[in-house]
Amino acid sequence: MKKLKILDISHNKITRLPETMNALDNLETLIISHNQLTELPLYLDRLKKLKVLKFAHNKLMALPAKIGLLKLSQGQYK
Repeated sequence: MKKLKILDISHNKITRLPETMNALDNLETLIISHNQLTELPLYLDRLKKLKVLKFAHNKLMALPAKIGLLKLSQGQYK
């Protein structure tokens, strides 16, 4: 899965993202909208190639401080 560039796991009632996702070095698009996430993992800033992050319609109470370090071309947060 090292070559994975797009991951869309939206609409799955996911409550948590696994730590192993931080090994997706080539991930450019992560769509995790419409789940039941209450927090985003701290390792998101390690996904250096991530350009698109969509996490709308979850149960997030706060965002990790380092999320501002991501160089996104597109993000959907609402």
